[in-house]
Amino acid sequence: MKNTRRRGPPRCERLRSAWGRSSCVSFSEVGSAEPQDCCPPQPNSSENRVSLPEGFTIRRATADDIQTLVAHRRAMFVDMGYRDEGVLDAMAEKCHSWLLPRLNGGEYVAWLAIAPDQSIAAGAGLWLMDWIPHMIGSGPRGNILNVYTAVDFRRRGLARELMKAAIEWCRSNGVDVVVLHASPDGRRMYESMGFRETNEMRMKL
Repeated sequence: MKNTRRRGPPRCERLRSAWGRSSCVSFSEVGSAEPQDCCPPQPNSSENRVSLPEGFTIRRATADDIQTLVAHRRAMFVDMGYRDEGVLDAMAEKCHSWLLPRLNGGEYVAWLAIAPDQSIAAGAGLWLMDWIPHMIGSGPRGNILNVYTAVDFRRRGLARELMKAAIEWCRSNGVDVVVLHASPDGRRMYESMGFRETNEMRMKL
């Protein structure tokens, strides 16, 4: 008998009907990415299912967490191979001065993963960048920063859950383009969540 089952719409359309307007996501080596059209995973796929380890929670960071946010950024660069303590300390001091007013003013939003013993296991931040009107996106761009997990809590999916929290916040707050800097260790996870390389270039002066 001929199969008369109605086929669903193409994947991109199915995602748009489930989430509304699709967000564009990308990763690059600098924050001013020119994202390409893309479709993130479906909302009830395994990539997006809530899967925090038992006893862990995620909460929004506040100004009271500023030392932790700065420490995460410093540790992230150490993991990336930076070893000059003086340079790291200078960066951390500047980071404190940069982060605090933006955190208080809502230009920087961050999330922390809390372990069962109430210690901070991981964190991720989102910088809302004012952006010149563009053919891609219609408002500020979200730059995901400082995705860091403490050594004792790695390989538990905490970074992915923090990323999901940040992306969902963007969807709920009109941020339709998200960019990030992909480290070699994080690239595979970001790609699995829908991030794609872009056409950016960079020159250090």
